[in-house]
Amino acid sequence: MLLSLCRATTSGASPVILSLDVEESWDDQALRKVDLKVPATYFFTGEFAREHPEVVADLARRGNTVGSHSYSHPHFNSLGEEALRNEVNASKSLLESIAGKPVTWFRAPFLEYDQRLMRALREAGYQGDSSDKDSWAHQDTIYELPISNFEDSSLIASDYDMIEEGRFNGSQFKEALLKMYREKEKSGEPLVVLLHPSFCSKEAGALGEFIDEVKRSGGRFCTVEEYLAEFRQHRPSKRAVWIDASANAGSPEKLAGEIRALGATDVFLKATDRDGTLYFNPNGSSDRFGKLVAAFKSRGLKVHGWISALADRKAAARHPEWAMIDKYGRRSEGWLSPASPQAMAHLEKTVRTLSANYRIDGICMENLSYPDAEFDYTPAIAEAYAKQRHLGHVPKLEELMNDEYTSWCQWRSTVIANLAGKLARAARHPGRGRIETSIILPGDSAINFRTPETTGQNVGLLVRHIDMVVADIPLAGQQGGIGSLPLQALALHNRAGEKPVLYRLNETAGQGPVTDELRSGAAGKLSTGSDGISLLQAGASMSTEKVRQVFAGSSNARSNELAGRSAKRHR
Repeated sequence: MLLSLCRATTSGASPVILSLDVEESWDDQALRKVDLKVPATYFFTGEFAREHPEVVADLARRGNTVGSHSYSHPHFNSLGEEALRNEVNASKSLLESIAGKPVTWFRAPFLEYDQRLMRALREAGYQGDSSDKDSWAHQDTIYELPISNFEDSSLIASDYDMIEEGRFNGSQFKEALLKMYREKEKSGEPLVVLLHPSFCSKEAGALGEFIDEVKRSGGRFCTVEEYLAEFRQHRPSKRAVWIDASANAGSPEKLAGEIRALGATDVFLKATDRDGTLYFNPNGSSDRFGKLVAAFKSRGLKVHGWISALADRKAAARHPEWAMIDKYGRRSEGWLSPASPQAMAHLEKTVRTLSANYRIDGICMENLSYPDAEFDYTPAIAEAYAKQRHLGHVPKLEELMNDEYTSWCQWRSTVIANLAGKLARAARHPGRGRIETSIILPGDSAINFRTPETTGQNVGLLVRHIDMVVADIPLAGQQGGIGSLPLQALALHNRAGEKPVLYRLNETAGQGPVTDELRSGAAGKLSTGSDGISLLQAGASMSTEKVRQVFAGSSNARSNELAGRSAKRHR
């Protein structure tokens, strides 16, 4: 059963991953004092394991994850290639000989790493790493479970930062951990805690109280291996296609039959585009959008109205005062500002019209973001930021780009997340049943901190307001890049918590043709750890053959996996 993987007490509760860096020769005594009674992940140095093999063996025997913390706890950034590889390989070999099972997770001493180390880990057979911090995670080589932090990035979940540097007493330590847990609980994200036996043993009672409190609230405790196993049990249940109503001139009934015959479960039907064009007209005599909705619904398909949210060139041209402003005071020609009440009323009206007049099952929001890091510096947003931060003055650009940068980026993301919540509320219409709200964001949003920094789309904040994440995966030019898709999938699963993630394979980038091999290969990579898969194609019309390849790719990968397991069982 899935829930047993993480010793769950209540479905949907945020998992807690306690991880301990065991590196000092006296840590065996500190571990006895801490005496954890929940599953945890222990990152041992080779030197500690050589000195205390019985501690490593006992913790492994009790079902905990044994990971490597290097052999001698060096600063990896200062090591040459040979020394770096020796540290990685020697600790792995020793720990595996003691634990009696593969050691596949790593944490770098001092949380210092570079791409040389990540490549060496992958080559040595490690599956995952936990050397990043939540706010600045950037990992595209092996699986990454970053250490958590407060929502405002002011403190990471580390006993060193709290007890040693911050001089927290037991009560403060427990309350800080509980606050982080409650922040994560809003979305179902895991809380990854970094502990050191020599520090947390000073407040072992407070740590025990934190564990008891999480259990009482229905929380669960995982090892990193259990969390990865839970992620891998996700299989695509949604199979969707994206339809431009204006580009399909054939019979709605014929199109609906073709899509249903492919095994699709959902259709995303374009309702508005970034030029400001409306594809629906509930009061018109020739409302093709409405006819398509009716045809799709008659075939048992779920229909999502697909809108361009803040990108609206026509509205920005008619009402330039609604537009975003860049760092230098220039108005955008195509993007509306969340700070404009009139622009937001216009957007909410679009959502309400769709939900009130059509039997759609969902509203999917594209371009609910900033176009880049240059926008939005509309004065009202800066003023609201200053008030939230109690600054007493509106910061100038150089202040925002320096001392206030991390907080400013977080605030920009909060503005987008709050707008998602406002639109989700606008989508609710009496008598229409539940409207599933979703948002499209770049596929690397959780694997590269630069992406949310630019777009303002913080997955952890967004999923508190919407029902599903749609991760956009551009296929053109990706011939050598689909290997990182499982890493993106874990990172998104991590940040999205209990909310499903649908992947959109996007062929519209215009960077050259997409091969059948690439298309089905990408689908196969996402057949594990994904809640759904879909295809957005280049060109005006839907090619049923290409869609069939995507759906078959995700199914065949699953079939091949099951066949492989069966073969292993019968050897």
